[in-house]
This record gives sequence, C-alpha cells and structure tokens, in this order.
Amino acid sequence: MFWAIRLTGNWLYVFPGLHHEDWRYPMLRLRHPNYFGEFTFWLSLGLFGLAAAPHDWWWVFLGAIALCAMFQGASIPMMEKRSLERRPDYQDVIDRVPRFVPRPPRKERVHAA
Repeated sequence: MFWAIRLTGNWLYVFPGLHHEDWRYPMLRLRHPNYFGEFTFWLSLGLFGLAAAPHDWWWVFLGAIALCAMFQGASIPMMEKRSLERRPDYQDVIDRVPRFVPRPPRKERVHAA
C-alpha cells in the first residue's frame, strides 16, 4: 500500500502533461482507446454473467453489443467528423491508425507529386 501511494505521489509531483509517453502509446494503436476500454469492460461483465448463469447465455452480452453499436454507429463517426473539420491533417491519422480494435499502425504513405 505504501509503495502504491509513493508511486502515485511521484507521478503527480512530476506530471509532464498529456504529451508524456504514458498517454501517447495507447493512441498509436487505436484512435479511440477509451471506447475500446469501455467495450472490453462490458464484455467482461458479459463473461461474468455467462459464468454465473450459463443457461441465460442469450442475453448476457447485450450490453456489450449495444455499446459497440452505439460507438460504431454514432459516437465515433460524430467525433471523427468534428476532428476532420477542426484538423484537416487528422485524415492522415485515420489512414494509419485503426478506429476501434488495436493493431500495429500502418506505415505512413509517401504521396507522389
């Protein structure tokens, strides 16, 4: 417990901001890491539900499915449209970095003039 408090205190004392490597690396693997984390949380709740009531298998993943549908159908498209309007170079990020499921980013393309 003491070690956790000490490490948290050290991190807070020398917090370098959001450009620090702790914040950069998740963004290299996917464009919406918070949405993916939220989805995996609901998916794990479905797994716990399945373990608790295997005979009710048909409904335990509805939360994760509904959340994924809302993210893919509404939240992510609206956010990306807004980001493209504000930052035209965001299209390069869209071309390289996956939207929802983590994978290594694509290489940057060199456009011939």
